[in-house]
Amino acid sequence: MKIKSIGRLTVCRKKINDVAFLKVHKCGSTTVSNIIQRFGMRNGLNLVLPDKPHEGHFWVLGSLDDFDWQSIIPLPKGRVYNILSVDTIYNHTMYRTLIPNNPFILGIVRDPVERFISMDFYEGRGIPLVEKYKGDPHIYAHIKGKAETDEVSAIRGMAYDFGLPVAQRNDMASIMSLVELIDVEFNFVMVMEYFDESLVLLKRKLCWETRDVLYIKRNQNTQKKQYALSPEHRRNLRNIQKADVNIYEHFKRIFFKEFNSLGTEGLEEVHNFKNLLRIIGDFCAVKKPLKLTIAATAWNEAFDIDQSECAIMLLNEFELVKKLQDRQRQILYGNKS
Repeated sequence: MKIKSIGRLTVCRKKINDVAFLKVHKCGSTTVSNIIQRFGMRNGLNLVLPDKPHEGHFWVLGSLDDFDWQSIIPLPKGRVYNILSVDTIYNHTMYRTLIPNNPFILGIVRDPVERFISMDFYEGRGIPLVEKYKGDPHIYAHIKGKAETDEVSAIRGMAYDFGLPVAQRNDMASIMSLVELIDVEFNFVMVMEYFDESLVLLKRKLCWETRDVLYIKRNQNTQKKQYALSPEHRRNLRNIQKADVNIYEHFKRIFFKEFNSLGTEGLEEVHNFKNLLRIIGDFCAVKKPLKLTIAATAWNEAFDIDQSECAIMLLNEFELVKKLQDRQRQILYGNKS
């Protein structure tokens, strides 16, 4: 794949259609999955989807260590899968088995402290709010010492999603080996704190168009706006998440290096992208008119967005996976299902 720049537009020879995305929990991964799955729908691609309609977690594929082909919806004879973007635990061999045509392997990371808090609020557990700083309206969290041995916290960590066994969560040799493995096997690791910047880089790497990486923000937790941590508590949370901290810091450095290499062009493209997101967000919220035409700029092609695409962008994870499963079963079985 060769990429060349003409003026401010990056021109690619061919879009990459084969993508395997590790959906790292509470890192903005549901939004990334929505982007990738919509791309698959628009381009008639084949998605790996769980086939367990009668189970509670019908949208989750989970561990691939003991993978059974009967656990996913099959394809018509002669077809291969192009997209993997549902819940899994990373397994390099199975990723390339499921997506056989040299997939672009994508991940995402987030500041481990913010992610830990987000996970706690999302699951409704709530770290006890027992401390107030004098003269400061922000509430601080009490971090219990036993958290260091809490396997639940380890299982919910980014390192676990990337494939690190819970028993190795504090072993620095295992942690650094994992970081090196991710560095070699993943084509790109996004950083949630720089989500739009990451999407601009991803668009260039995949030779996609601007419309291919549009999104509407989802799953925002407004409770966290009244929540804060003292410096001591932040240190405690970093200390009990050694694996996640090392993964995050490593790939944040790589991200900065790549994005900074774009110079002012990168900043201008991100500014244009954020402006488009605002325009499209307003259009989808108002629900009128039926179609929005986006004019071409130095950073994006001309394209149309209609309310049907807004509706798909606004679907939650479960709704979109269910829609994709129904679509794939219809292709496979027609009216027999």
